Formats: sequence, structure tokens, C-alpha cells
Amino acid sequence: MKDIEKVLQRANAEDKRIPQKVHNKIEYALKNLDTNEENKGIKSIIQTIKNSWIRKFATAITSIIIVLTGGVTVCAALRGSIDGKPVFEWISSGIKFSDEYSEYKEAVNGQKLKHGETTVELVSTIYDENYVLLEFDVHVSQEDKEYLRLGENMIEDEFIELKENESQKDLLIQEKEKGIKNIFYVGFNGNMENSIIVDGNSYCAGKLQTLTQISDYEYKLYQMYFLTQDMTKGNDEITLTFRNNVIRNQGDTGKNGGIANVPGNYRIFELDGKINVKASKKRISENTEIIIPEFNESRYKDMTQKVEKIRITPLHIIVTVSIQIDNIDSKNVNNMLNREAKVFDENGIELTSYTSELNENFVYKGKEIDEDDVYDIKSNATEKATMNISEIIIIERTENMNGLKIIPTISEQIWTKDSGNGTRQVELEALNIDLTKK
Repeated sequence: MKDIEKVLQRANAEDKRIPQKVHNKIEYALKNLDTNEENKGIKSIIQTIKNSWIRKFATAITSIIIVLTGGVTVCAALRGSIDGKPVFEWISSGIKFSDEYSEYKEAVNGQKLKHGETTVELVSTIYDENYVLLEFDVHVSQEDKEYLRLGENMIEDEFIELKENESQKDLLIQEKEKGIKNIFYVGFNGNMENSIIVDGNSYCAGKLQTLTQISDYEYKLYQMYFLTQDMTKGNDEITLTFRNNVIRNQGDTGKNGGIANVPGNYRIFELDGKINVKASKKRISENTEIIIPEFNESRYKDMTQKVEKIRITPLHIIVTVSIQIDNIDSKNVNNMLNREAKVFDENGIELTSYTSELNENFVYKGKEIDEDDVYDIKSNATEKATMNISEIIIIERTENMNGLKIIPTISEQIWTKDSGNGTRQVELEALNIDLTKK
């Protein structure tokens, strides 16, 4: 502790001041620290520093040091790390980046969206063959925070009374008991759910968005899009465009689920400006190892899953899987579409992973057809369609990994006499991958 005090004394001799947002983070951490014994001492130290050298450079340095040495509980009060490294688990997914994240993200300057005093600023990108991750610093003005009702209950009694149907009112009463609070969502490219513009062309891409609160008015936002070869054309550098962007509020349903929004609560406004940024995958590609397995597939009924490629990147292990489902008709077209995977290392330790479908198509009588046309194929037809799917499994990378065991799972539709239509989880034959054969 004496060493820290000396640092403070030296820093205090200089008349340097820190930005307001750093001060806000300190205030937010003080307000949100848990009151257990471990944090009482840490909170007392931060409070003493704050009172002695308020808004000085020393406050920023020592508070960051204390927060970083204070353990997981203290970092949880900030709800995000200092440098923005997404060590979080994505909501309902669990994507984790390696410790090399900060080394590979590309800094971005001058890309900002605005609405009055509210700003959404792009600060970094990571582009890999199968995805692009965008990191934003978001400042919400007090006026817009109040307008969006951030942190307030999504469902109020007055909103329930807007419903004329009694069953709908009962549903909202049940949802209100969950205590769901409002957060915000940034809708890019006209608020379209899966729209991304790559090199001037619009595509429908799978995506994830997560929001981390840093202070009362500041947030860290991550937007991740899953890319296909058709979108990127295999280019090492792509240009991403985001225009007609909006911010809207919604309920923070998290992992508990629930209604996303209700009439009376819904608020939205447009953001001025657009983002036009280049993203490069060159450095990641230069440090990526590729494994092409000779034979590695798993079968279940009319479905065959095959490992096509394994990419060992500095950030993840990404497995590309092809799926072929034969004998598709109007009756079973939706039978085995919900797919996930459990992944284990060679020691049987389960790893976090996320499965994302990149594209799919249907082939009938040697020609590609639209999905709507599949519903015209009768279940008693002599010739049926084939469904082809390409997907990736993004797997956390740990040290000294020599092998992977992937257990594909599907939700299969079933029918029983007693309960009628339903689903069951089916584990398929494991896909074993040797990571030492490169």
C-alpha cells in the first residue's frame, strides 16, 4: 500500500485532469460494488482516493489498478473490462475469445453516429474468414436515457391497461412479475434484423449483439456478423457500410426469456451519420493453421454431417461442417433444423462453442429450388429434395490443445399417440478431430 501512496503523491503534484467519462466509471463502480467483506476495503480505498484527488490523473491510474487487482467481483461492478476485451459470454451463446484479442483488433477513428448528445462510435474491428466483430463506445445523453426509459420497468400498470383482451392483460401481469428492465438496441442499416452491407452489396447475415454498461450513461456494444464466401469473395480486406441506423429500447430478458417489448414502452429514434470502414483479416490469416481431415463424418437417418475444414486462429478454433439431408418433402422439411453441438477437449473438458449456419439450399431433380417449392413435394413422391447446409462451430481456444470431440445434437420432431406433436433431443455420433495433423 505504501508504494501506491507514493505513486499518488507524485501524480498529485501534477495538475492533470481526466475526462468526465473516466470519472463516471469510478462513480459507477463505487455505487455498484457488492457489500461483501472483500469489497468493503477496496471500496474504502477508492472512496479515499476519489475524495483526496477528485478527477486528477492519479485518480484514474490508481482506480484502474485497484479495479484490476480487486478480482472478478470488482470487475463485475464495472460490467466490462477497461480495454473493452469481450471476455463476456454472449447472451444465449457463449462465444469466448482468446487472450490475444487485444493484439488483433484493429483500431478505428472518426466513425461516429449521433443523436443530439448521444453518440455511437466505432472504435475497433476484427475480421476473420467467418465473422466480423465490431466494438462500439456508446454514450447516451440524460435526455435520451429518460426518453428510452433505460433501467426502468419495461411493463407498467398503465401499459397493461392498454390491452383490451383480458388474456393479454393476464400475460402482461405475469411478465411484469419478472421485473424486466429496459436496455437499448442499436439497429444498423434501417433496423433490419440481419442486414449487413459488404463492399456496397446488402446481405442477410446471422448476427449477435451484446451490451455492457460502463457507467450511468456509457456502454460498450459489440456487434458480430457471420460471413460467407459469397459476402466477402475471399478478400483480405472488406468495406462495411452502416446507414439509416436507429436506437430503440427493449426489455433485458437475458437468459430468462420473456416479451421483448410492449406498446406504451416502445421508443425509437434515428441516428445521424453513417459508418464506412475497412476491415482486414490479413494478420489473423497469417497466423492461422488449417487442417483438412481425410474422413470425419456422422450419420443419423437421412442426415450426414461432415467436417470439411478446421481453422486454428489466434482467437478461436473454427470448424466448418457440411450437412446433407436427403428425402426432404413438405412433411419433414422442418424436422431436423435446430442443431447445436457439444464440444470437449482431449481430456473430456467441455469447451464453450457457438454454432452458426452460413447458408443452405435445396436441390430437386438436379436443380436448385426455393424453400417454398419444397412444400409442393408430396410425402409419397418417388423423388424428393436434398437439403445442403454449411455451418461453422466457433470453439474457445485453450493452451496445448491436441484434440476435439464434437457431439452434434438435433431437435427432432416426433409424434406420439398420447401427447401428439413434440420434439426430442438426439445426440449424434461424435466427430473426433486430431489437432496435431496439420
